Amino acid sequence: MGSGYDPIAGGKGGYASGSIILNKSTNLYVYVGQKAPLTAYSSGEGVIASGGWNGGGYGVMCSAQQGRGGGGATDIRLTAASTSDYSVWNNASSLRTRIIVAAGGGGVGSYGFSGTQGDAGGVNGYSGTDNYSDSQPDGFYGTGGHQTTGGVVGRGWSPHVEGPNYIIPNHLNDGSFGKGGDDRGWAYIHDYGDGGANNRGGSGGGGGWYGGGAAYRGHAGSGGGSSFISGHKGCSGYNNTSNGHTGIGNSSVINGKAYTFSDPKIYDGKGYLWSNVAASSATGTRGFPATTTGSENGHASDGYCRISYIPN
Repeated sequence: MGSGYDPIAGGKGGYASGSIILNKSTNLYVYVGQKAPLTAYSSGEGVIASGGWNGGGYGVMCSAQQGRGGGGATDIRLTAASTSDYSVWNNASSLRTRIIVAAGGGGVGSYGFSGTQGDAGGVNGYSGTDNYSDSQPDGFYGTGGHQTTGGVVGRGWSPHVEGPNYIIPNHLNDGSFGKGGDDRGWAYIHDYGDGGANNRGGSGGGGGWYGGGAAYRGHAGSGGGSSFISGHKGCSGYNNTSNGHTGIGNSSVINGKAYTFSDPKIYDGKGYLWSNVAASSATGTRGFPATTTGSENGHASDGYCRISYIPN
């Protein structure tokens, strides 16, 4: 789950499940996502708000607006990110061997009127929204992650709106493979006639197969990450040898072997099931198993993983 400015909660995480036949010698490495910490803000400019472990993007807080981090994803891989330091998750070779991913939700900020965060996606993540009252043509919100691309960062107004001194900040990031976009800076330059700089904080995107884009300002939400199951219709399998989306159909090929789950199910952060037939959008089926009993429409805490052995 992404973090929000109290009492505004960040985006909710998703759910992925399925069955797969593996050799008994196969090692599985489980990376459980963390809810983005609710970083307290008291004063100062450019105070970094951490994202949740395993892909949550960073947000930034300042005097005018505050942003929070995105939630981390939960995944299972065939290669460890590190065999000596278990705090490491972002090893590129390891990320390419993920076979199932439940995405994290995007973060959201504060500016008196906050936009909504993007919830974790099924095949595609949800975008944030921007509730700024000024009807300008360009958005400050981040978009959701997809199957082959990360969500796009909100870049806000264009130079013709804010004046000739306006710059697009270079501290903002789109989502990427396994990582939500970051907003690690806080100043932008504009020209309303005073030539001053204003301090604005934005939120980080949710982690996932591909992460969601960061939001530029506190009144906008960032995008949620995309989920993935190797073999699920609509998913784009990865080939770690060719280092690209050249798997067999929807299945990933890892070290020359295709991995395909049977009965795969992906639920997004709103609780909707994404069909394994069309998988282009969510269906009316809603609610996935909660950590203990019952069901939930999106997961609002740290991630979890349950593996069960099914005998022949």
